[in-house]
Amino acid sequence: MRTGPKALSRIYIDTRFSKDKSPLRDHAWLAYRPPDKRLSECFCYYFEITPVSYGYGLGMYDSHPAFMADLRARAQAHPARFEKVPGNTELWTHFSLSGADFARPKVPDAPPPAAKPVNKRYFSLIPHSNHLDRPYSPPFAAQLRPGFTRLAPPSRL
Repeated sequence: MRTGPKALSRIYIDTRFSKDKSPLRDHAWLAYRPPDKRLSECFCYYFEITPVSYGYGLGMYDSHPAFMADLRARAQAHPARFEKVPGNTELWTHFSLSGADFARPKVPDAPPPAAKPVNKRYFSLIPHSNHLDRPYSPPFAAQLRPGFTRLAPPSRL
């Protein structure tokens, strides 16, 4: 994994096409992705920080429809791979599933373990913390390592 030129968020927002005309973001993030993929074409490991919290995890940003279609097809063809993810209680004690749902499920007959993630526009597994003193302490990387290890590797899905 490596960071690409667009893997670090900008603080300024392009307001030309948005309803919100605030010129600055309220958070910053850094994403690690495979070198040959765009952020919308793969799962990325990321870290984000806001004025009141931080979070890290595995997810996708503005997922490409072809990427999600492939993921949905794999979920239907190999449901056992997805059973390991939701059934992993160690994973779910630290991470929660987030992301925007479709109004109507894309795969209404998806097997139960895969139904939630494959019927989202995009998704991520992330914990949030409001302990902003932690990122400034020397053992912070060691505190994050077990969480990132629980998420690896995303290619298993």
